[in-house]
Amino acid sequence: MYLPGHLGLGLLAGAVLAVRYRGGRGTVAASAPVVLATAPDVDIYLAGIPHRGVTHTAWAALGLGAALAVVAGLWTRRRGTERTATVTLAFVAGVVAGLTHLLGDVVTPMGISPFHPVVSTTYSLDLVAARNPDVNLALLCGGCLAVGGLLVCRLDRVAPGIRARLDARQVVDGDRPA
Repeated sequence: MYLPGHLGLGLLAGAVLAVRYRGGRGTVAASAPVVLATAPDVDIYLAGIPHRGVTHTAWAALGLGAALAVVAGLWTRRRGTERTATVTLAFVAGVVAGLTHLLGDVVTPMGISPFHPVVSTTYSLDLVAARNPDVNLALLCGGCLAVGGLLVCRLDRVAPGIRARLDARQVVDGDRPA
């Protein structure tokens, strides 16, 4: 999968996290799969590490979650906010970000070895080529639609003034003669 496809999957996963975890922390957690959508592809830039190797494993996803949890722990210690919930949510968001990337790559012919080196089996659903622009664009659009739908559904909580103005504008526009 290419960048647009991974971003789309990240947006979809982020929308799920935003629904599951409401509030400010949920919003931050929802952004993790988008911001880290291509984190496992860091192996492209590292000499000696094969692409879709160690960075494309379940262990790397757990490591990403652990890294975010450590950052969240340090941040909450400095700010004095609720620590356990924040650290747990950061861990979940990091793992979801890593696994979402793996989901995008398992559908390609090259596949992934998510449990390497414990199990060396490569898994591939062989559904689409990673470079397929239609699939990458469809995933990106699907992610944008999911986030857009979520924003519309939450508009009255996120920005109550906007909903009131939109409702008032519809009444005014509806009263105009044709």
